[in-house]
Amino acid sequence: MTRAGEQPAYGLIPPGMPHYRSAEMTFRRQGMVQRLAHARTLLADAGYGPNNPLNFDYNIAGTTETRIISVALQAMWSTIGAKAHMVPSDSQIHYNLLRKHDFQAAWAGWIADYRDPKNYLMLCQKSAPDLNNGEYYSPTFETLVDRSDHERDPVARANLLRDAEQTLLDDVALVPVFFGVTRNLVSPQVKGWKDNNVNVHRTRYLSLDRSIRTV
Repeated sequence: MTRAGEQPAYGLIPPGMPHYRSAEMTFRRQGMVQRLAHARTLLADAGYGPNNPLNFDYNIAGTTETRIISVALQAMWSTIGAKAHMVPSDSQIHYNLLRKHDFQAAWAGWIADYRDPKNYLMLCQKSAPDLNNGEYYSPTFETLVDRSDHERDPVARANLLRDAEQTLLDDVALVPVFFGVTRNLVSPQVKGWKDNNVNVHRTRYLSLDRSIRTV
């Protein structure tokens, strides 16, 4: 949909974290037919069906990319009999609604401040009410994240954070959609440019070779 090389996300933590092996949603290994059948079963178990379809408002920021993705999600939901009514608004208004927890379902995105799984998991901690938009709370999750804060061994700490992420995903506190990518237009004349996860490109390592012809 976005045509920039984004990868589908089956977990909250993006690839490239030191010592970290990402957790996954339980349906990761299922085929699409099996996923759709399971979704319809879950709706039926909750009392929804053709004569009583699930209707819900879906708040989105009114950006072009978000609208494109949301239209696709709306169509996917309709295949299992769920009707999502999109509620677009300006980005500032949208995220104010999320901070107030004033929504039924909503689109949200996050770019980490530093390269560590904790910078994503803290979005669902009870101690971060402005960021924990869905008001998620799990004693197990909280305990695992707290233990990781006091663990000095990096591998053991990563395992605790992975268990916390898996708890979050098993509880379906959120539904990951995709991992974003950076979009850089770089001339062949630029030397020393190396792609990296944090998208930091210090000019001290860059140079310009004007002998290279560009089209």
